[in-house]
Amino acid sequence: MTHLPLKKTINRLVILVIMLFVCIGAYIGMTVIIKQDTEKVQLLESELLTRAQQKQWSASLQTLIDDSQEDRIKLNSYILSDDSVVGFVSDIEGIASTTNVVLEINSLGIAQVTSLAKVAEERFETLQMQIQIRGSWRNIIHFITLLENLPRHHYFSDMRLEYNDGRWKAFISLRALKFKGV
Repeated sequence: MTHLPLKKTINRLVILVIMLFVCIGAYIGMTVIIKQDTEKVQLLESELLTRAQQKQWSASLQTLIDDSQEDRIKLNSYILSDDSVVGFVSDIEGIASTTNVVLEINSLGIAQVTSLAKVAEERFETLQMQIQIRGSWRNIIHFITLLENLPRHHYFSDMRLEYNDGRWKAFISLRALKFKGV
């Protein structure tokens, strides 16, 4: 009779060991599932944070664009458009008239911009002018000073002064930045 309780004990022990293995398996399975869910949550948090940062950057960029609107319009006004080339030449002729010098436009043309970044080369070109003015020293210097202060992005690529027979001459090569025509 003593064997019977031992058999029950062994059966109970086997059942407990099986239950222990089932519990350990369930624990390991739950740990793996929790780990996978934690990784998914971390991935989603990272994606959400990235989207929030992108949204913040986008809003910041839009604010910058909105805030710089007036400045960009002002900067664009310094660059010639197809419509303003004639006005620019007229301004130079007006300066010549105001300063009492004789103006001759020897050449006027459009050239590709090569000294700017590739993106800028796609948007801009250069208006090139070669002019000759005649008059007194004072009037020529006054003309050059007024020409330098025109509200356009331009520069003198070459300038030469000559004095002959009591008259001064200035030969000026002028370049102005211009938007490309469409």
